[in-house]
Amino acid sequence: MDPEGKGPPNRPEQSDKAKLKLQQRAERKEAKRVEKAAKAEVAKENKEVKAVGKEAKETKGKEQSKAKSKEVVQTQTSERTRKYSFSKDVSRLPQNIQVDDASVRKKVSKKLEKQNVPERKASDRKVGLFSHLYLYEKSSLKQFTSELQLVNSPIHPAIIKLGLKYAEGRISGSNARCVAMLGAFRRVIVDYKPIDIKSGARETEFDKRKTELDTILKSCISYLGQCRTKSLSMGNAIKYLKDKINSLPSDISVDEAKKRVVNSIDYYVQRSITLPGSEISNLVKGKIQNDDTILLIGYSSLLRKIIIDAHLNAQKRDISFRVIVVDSRPQFNGKVMLRHLVAAGVDCSYILINAISYVMKEVSKVFLSAHALLANGHVLAPVGSAQVALVARAYNVPVLVLCERHKFSERTQTDAFVYNELGDPDDLILPASKSRRPSIGLSSQRNNENLFLLNFLYDVTPPELITMVVTEIGPMPCTSVPAVLRMRQAEGDEPDDGDEPEDKSDDKREYKHDPDIVDYFAKCED
Repeated sequence: MDPEGKGPPNRPEQSDKAKLKLQQRAERKEAKRVEKAAKAEVAKENKEVKAVGKEAKETKGKEQSKAKSKEVVQTQTSERTRKYSFSKDVSRLPQNIQVDDASVRKKVSKKLEKQNVPERKASDRKVGLFSHLYLYEKSSLKQFTSELQLVNSPIHPAIIKLGLKYAEGRISGSNARCVAMLGAFRRVIVDYKPIDIKSGARETEFDKRKTELDTILKSCISYLGQCRTKSLSMGNAIKYLKDKINSLPSDISVDEAKKRVVNSIDYYVQRSITLPGSEISNLVKGKIQNDDTILLIGYSSLLRKIIIDAHLNAQKRDISFRVIVVDSRPQFNGKVMLRHLVAAGVDCSYILINAISYVMKEVSKVFLSAHALLANGHVLAPVGSAQVALVARAYNVPVLVLCERHKFSERTQTDAFVYNELGDPDDLILPASKSRRPSIGLSSQRNNENLFLLNFLYDVTPPELITMVVTEIGPMPCTSVPAVLRMRQAEGDEPDDGDEPEDKSDDKREYKHDPDIVDYFAKCED
């Protein structure tokens, strides 16, 4: 005990332990305080980060909302633009392939009424896939001709006569139709007499008469379109003629302008139809070898000229070849080709199109004509040409398309549905005198509401089936059409405006070497 006797004596070891405990307690308290401060700092930082993130998110949301609204506006604008562009493109489509559009038919009716041209009634008994095309039946021709105004009519009598020949099928073929049309236009221009021009008028009057002459030609073109759909070669010729009239200087007299336009028509027929046929014939006839067998389909003035020239050349070379003419219903144009070739002494055979697979193994070359050569290399040709080319491809027989440059078109087409020409369905019906079993014929097809006959005149042959295209500038692949079109535009193919028209009799002798493009001057003077 301590000296005072109040308790046990103090030991130095116990005081050290107490101090240690106090120190440890203080350290733990300090550690807790530091840890709490650190947690508070971390919580503060997290709160600040969340606030920043929330603010960024709100900003981003606002930006996204603005971007989204802007995108919606752009989408709506582009949609409106697309719809406008689509409607604009549709309005640029040819009217002859928008027959199923009531608004287009209404515009055509107003246009014809304004031009004093009667409207021919189109048939509604069409296959649904071809409802956008015109279908003119020969039975509607009588009603159409009864509405023609022969007195004080804006349509020249030569045009009226030509249109009736088109409608009746008396003039067919791209070259024949184009030449006959240009001949009729030539007669229109020769007979053109300006209205209300005094005899002493100055020689600057033609500039005021361009619109008048253009109106007359538009009425003639509309009338011909009502008789039969224009071919693509006719469209190219019309474009050439209008460009020529519009490019005439304004300081010339009406008579001088008429002479220049007539000279341009003669120049076009010579440079675009007559001479190219001779050039193509010279290129092809030398390629025909001894014992060749050439297959043709239908009738073509160019093919007829080439075969006859090749036959005369073969006689000089002491070689021989034979020709197989393929024909099909309903026109049987191959009989016309056969008649001309046999008369010229060519060795010929005649078959129907359903027998081509049996004779193709004997064929060495296939010659096809073309209604038009399209910009994407496809060939628009008389119906049956694509089938012949397909069979020839299966037998590895070369297929040559013979076509002048004036039939090249900037149009593109991959099928025969968008653009075609529909023939009279009644042509498919055999008369009772020729039908072996008239009791099951189609003579009563008009009474059947569920039966529609399809008689389309052209089909489209893809370039994969064509070996070569032969034009007046030489052989080429189908894919060279765009280059030829650009070259034709660069050349201009225009005669000198100062040239006087050649003598009519000289022109007559010059055109005689092609019997099908016969003397279109005589056609106009009938």
